[in-house]
Amino acid sequence: MILTVLQSVGTLGADGPVRRSGVDPITGMSQVVVTGEISLWYTSRIVAAPDSAGQRVKGVVEQTHAVLRQLDDQLRQLNSGDPQVVRLNITVVSEDAGPQVRNVLEDYYPGERRPVVTLTGGQMPESDVLISMDAVGVLGDPPSASKPDLTRLGAACPVGPKVFISGKAAQGNLAVGTRDTLKQIDDNLKHLGLSKADIVQLRGFVMPLDEIDSYYSEIKNYFGDVPVPAVTFTHWISSGYLVEIEAVVKDTSSKSATEIEFITPPGETASPVYCRVCRVPAGPLIYTTGLTGEAKADSAQQVTQIFDQLKPLLAGQGSDLRHMAKATYFCADDTSSVALNALRPTLYDPKRPPAASKAIVPHVGFPGRAITLDMIAVPSR
Repeated sequence: MILTVLQSVGTLGADGPVRRSGVDPITGMSQVVVTGEISLWYTSRIVAAPDSAGQRVKGVVEQTHAVLRQLDDQLRQLNSGDPQVVRLNITVVSEDAGPQVRNVLEDYYPGERRPVVTLTGGQMPESDVLISMDAVGVLGDPPSASKPDLTRLGAACPVGPKVFISGKAAQGNLAVGTRDTLKQIDDNLKHLGLSKADIVQLRGFVMPLDEIDSYYSEIKNYFGDVPVPAVTFTHWISSGYLVEIEAVVKDTSSKSATEIEFITPPGETASPVYCRVCRVPAGPLIYTTGLTGEAKADSAQQVTQIFDQLKPLLAGQGSDLRHMAKATYFCADDTSSVALNALRPTLYDPKRPPAASKAIVPHVGFPGRAITLDMIAVPSR
């Protein structure tokens, strides 16, 4: 079991928009970040931008610095020079890139500004890209019409209730699968009294990457005249569906609620290990780091270890397994996936499992690790 001493940095309320707790022994970043009643900015996928000659910087370290600077540039424009990052979702090509990325993160983010980080591995559609990221950041003012580039790079999630839609999938090639999956998401939105204009971020788990343009093209077609939200993707390994898509949505309905809701829309079947849609009321959100087990443990043991870490992290923030809103699982082998399937029914209240996505990925960025998990939860009330 990995043991760390929890520390808290920052406060909620008048003194600051976030509270950061603990140090993740794997990434060196926060174990937990709690956001108060604030607006958030969700980014699209970010890679190191090529220079005027069309060349990208080479090396994982150099590209990591470049991407973090580009993210800061977005957030500075939105926050009057004060970029605060809540979560980083990082994908690396090489399995041994994790320690290099950690070194950059530790240099880049001082203790009072550490985000939570989920790091996983996969291929890139660009031959010269070694690392990609998307992020959740603190939002000051929504981007104005005078800053159209920002609306292309991300989307605002305002103060108020939010909806997390579990990963959905459909058969067919990447274009057809994307189109039909978006239709499922659209049906969920209509059931909730929402529309595609309320979507903040779409995250796809996609293969093959040489057809990624089809994924983006179908998303653009779906939104039509409505501004496209933040869009990102992760390379996955699937023996069935080529694409699965999940969504973060701002709840603009008039429905009021003070408790987390676990929803099964019409035509869908409830599962004891994940809910189809989770709605959370306005208020704090608890983001956990991408938890991993010990490298010397086997894959099944690592699954148990990540939940042994998760429970006290949630408890330290006034939450528990019954108040988890969104889970993302990245399994680097079939053994961890099977073990996860076996363990979840023993831990989750079958009437209150989180919205979730699970992806088989080539690796999770650190040698010897077979699975990583991150979570969004709300305080128990």
